[in-house]
Amino acid sequence: MTLNPAPIEEITGPRHAQVLPSFAANLMKRRMQVNGEKVSGEELLAWRGTLPNYIRANAIRNKFVKGHRPRFEILWHSPIGVHLRPGWEGSVTPFYQTRLRAAIDSLTDASQFPKLTLRQLKELLRMPVAELLELLAKLESSYWTAEHSNQLIQKPLHPETPLQMLAVTDEWLADVNIALKADWVDRVSDDDLRFGGTGQQSLGTWMRETIAQSSVSETVVALGNALVRANTASWTQELEELAQAALSHTKRRPGSNEARQRWVRIFLAKLRGPRPRTLQEVGDEFSLTRERVRQICSTIEDALAANAVATPALDKLLAAAARIAPVTAEQADHELSKLLGSGTGIYCALEFAEVLGKKPDVIAGTTNVRTPHGIEHIPMIRLRDQASDWMTKAIQAVRKDCRGVGCSNYVRIAGIMSLDEGVVIDQRELEGLLEAVPGYRVLDKEGGWFTVALGEETAIANRLKKLFAVASQSITVDDLLIAAVTDDRWLQLAGRGLCIPPIHVLIQLVSSWTWLHKDRHNKMRPIEPIAPQAVLTEIELLAIEVIEANDGVATRSDLAKVIVADRGWTNVALSFALGSSPVFMKIEHSIYRVAGRPLSAPALVEARLRRDRELRQANEVVLDEINTDEPLRITLTQAAGSAPAQRRVIYLPKQYREHVRGAFTHARGAGPSINVSSAQQILRLSAFAESRGVAPGEAFEVIFDVNRRTYEFVHAGDRGDN
Repeated sequence: MTLNPAPIEEITGPRHAQVLPSFAANLMKRRMQVNGEKVSGEELLAWRGTLPNYIRANAIRNKFVKGHRPRFEILWHSPIGVHLRPGWEGSVTPFYQTRLRAAIDSLTDASQFPKLTLRQLKELLRMPVAELLELLAKLESSYWTAEHSNQLIQKPLHPETPLQMLAVTDEWLADVNIALKADWVDRVSDDDLRFGGTGQQSLGTWMRETIAQSSVSETVVALGNALVRANTASWTQELEELAQAALSHTKRRPGSNEARQRWVRIFLAKLRGPRPRTLQEVGDEFSLTRERVRQICSTIEDALAANAVATPALDKLLAAAARIAPVTAEQADHELSKLLGSGTGIYCALEFAEVLGKKPDVIAGTTNVRTPHGIEHIPMIRLRDQASDWMTKAIQAVRKDCRGVGCSNYVRIAGIMSLDEGVVIDQRELEGLLEAVPGYRVLDKEGGWFTVALGEETAIANRLKKLFAVASQSITVDDLLIAAVTDDRWLQLAGRGLCIPPIHVLIQLVSSWTWLHKDRHNKMRPIEPIAPQAVLTEIELLAIEVIEANDGVATRSDLAKVIVADRGWTNVALSFALGSSPVFMKIEHSIYRVAGRPLSAPALVEARLRRDRELRQANEVVLDEINTDEPLRITLTQAAGSAPAQRRVIYLPKQYREHVRGAFTHARGAGPSINVSSAQQILRLSAFAESRGVAPGEAFEVIFDVNRRTYEFVHAGDRGDN
């Protein structure tokens, strides 16, 4: 854009340096130091020797513009005083020729050109101030002579135009003072693309002192408005202003204002949406190739990365994102929508921060979540210094809980993460993480209870389906809760004891299942009938047949006669089914009925009579008739209590007291030696039974061989011996 200077030997006297036009050079009251050398306004208009090269000329102009920014009204309102002499086209490039001709055509008379103020010409040409001064200097140099220089030295051609001072309102002062309290204002660099500096003190300090006066200049008003706008802008608004500023500081720029705005729209389109768009997507929108889109976006990005840029809106956005992380990208976009602005997402902001070379406290990532349809990759944002694998492990712990009792608690999951992973997380972080999991729903916000699984996928739902399969009427919520917590074996699904939720949480959980219909008075029934054969085990179906055969009420002996004696199941398997299945309700000792069905009073009376007869017959057993020549199969009950299993004892039924006593070893050497005392206490058997999966209070069988002094352990559900 610069003309090659004439050879030194052709120079006959001082000439125009082609750096600043005379009306600007007149404003330089003292010598200005640039890159270690000093230069004055007089020297710029009467330059001796080789003309400054492009780099030095550009440095002088930029230093001049930055130094005079606080008093820019002098420049804005100064007539340019530059004439378009015949042959002026040879002083500038074709690009500027086109623009100048368009500006001249907009005037009623070409003679008006020298009378234009700098602001008026800038609005016509739409060029950066430094570039506009360079253009005017080249035009002026085409007719500048030493005579002009001498006249300038003796008397300035264009005296300073007085500053136009404005009175400001209290409302404007209040808005500007609020902006000046922001920390980012005092950190604005002197080289900032949008604001610049005073060159002597921080922008904030200078602005506070200036607005304290009774009146301020137009430049100060404009700067104050810019600070207020930047302090309250969303990130998308800030992004557009930065793109506009960047195009004023690039070598390659559009040739018209319309093209300039199109470049800005192209750049913004790449960062529109929840995720950054591809070059192809932007190119399709604007009918451009991918390479052209890349060139336009790179031009703006390179200018932003190479210059000082204040980004208060982006900084506030990233700080807010760090406060809510970890969280799904979708939830972050929702919570940060006001800071983001319309039509964009946090992933776009993080990519732009990377362009500027920032390293925010949050980064983008994904978390894998298992769903009925496979593994889903959920977009997340998390803290930069926080490991990401704890998120997956936290979700795994939550799903284990919900597969059991259908819900979990924030405090419980935070405790598991602290103990197992050494990660300290709070409820807010867990909430942000779990919102990505399908089926997440809060059951009790104050208590921290939530669910992430559908009811059909949980053990508690499977238990209640058994109850609904045999019930002949709607089931009350209380009965459902009793059925849900009557057995604790199903609570061991997660590898560690699950946390039983309170009643009101279970009511919220059960009421949300789509396969249940809630009647009035808190009663439930399935929407579609549930076939017993689909959900009940074989021994449960057999037990129901026996109970129905006894008019709905049966004793333990009634059940054992059919299930154990006739069908070959063990007493342990029968006891396990009666104690753990939700379909059986224990009315009183050794008397059972089917849950969810009306109770027949006559059948209960008959069952009590049968039980009494059974007890009398048992008490009449003659101990001497017990045949110890064959192994004795004895039903025992696992010891309960809070003491360790090694210190608990199991008691032998009293009818075997005289026959089973002393030490016994395991028949296959798989268990410890046990000892049966005279007080019917069996030592060391409780710990062994616990290791084989027998819960406190649960029945199991042991086969004692009195002659060989050995014993065998029988598992629940087995049909024969181990």
